Amino acid sequence: MSDIRDLISAYADGTATPEERARVEQLAAEQPEVAREILWMQVARQMLAEKCRSEAPEELFTVCMSRVREIDRRQRTERTVTRMAPVLCGALCLAIIGAGVLNRNQNGNTLGANQVASLMTGGAAVRERQSVDADRAADAFKALNENMGGAVRLGSVPQLQPWSIERGYLDRHPFTRVLFRDQRGATVQLVAVASNGVAMENCETVDCYRISQMNGLTCVAWTEGETTMLLTGPYDQSTLMALGNELRQTGN
Repeated sequence: MSDIRDLISAYADGTATPEERARVEQLAAEQPEVAREILWMQVARQMLAEKCRSEAPEELFTVCMSRVREIDRRQRTERTVTRMAPVLCGALCLAIIGAGVLNRNQNGNTLGANQVASLMTGGAAVRERQSVDADRAADAFKALNENMGGAVRLGSVPQLQPWSIERGYLDRHPFTRVLFRDQRGATVQLVAVASNGVAMENCETVDCYRISQMNGLTCVAWTEGETTMLLTGPYDQSTLMALGNELRQTGN
């Protein structure tokens, strides 16, 4: 490759040969502008890969990088690059927002499998957390119902004692999580999220429940109007569905 930018692009992609990598690293050590361009390309690729994913067209990255190279050919000094940085960041933000809007329009109010996994494994941001008196389980379910706009009608069951309730947002979806301890001291998790459906990998449907495995635990999901409920714990699917039935019956 005769063009140094092709070498840098291959280096950032991880497709350069050992000889090409050595040449780029030597240039980066000697020329700060080369090191900056390598870093920028790596950050741009990571952001596009994480945020746009498959919903953005394949041509998006090519168009973005062509624009960067065009700017670099016209403006090479550090002062000019600094002046153009807000413009480039704005363009990337617009691309990310556009991909997100496209994804939301396509998927409506349904949670994807990655979102469900993030929600159930603690990856979603919690904005408020409070302890719950185990002797006042009804208060936890009252708070759960109120937090979800009154759409959820669940009640307490004797074998589950609540000890914490959390509130937060997953993307634009508000959620409430109640953590319980069973009679053996094991943790059971009940999550209510504003979504009329979820995508779950390798799931099966039994009655009104969708069942899947998540981090070695069984997870059952069902909908209450525009709210999706997810229940998980160290039980088999029959036990979790029985608990779901009790939670729903005592709330009616």
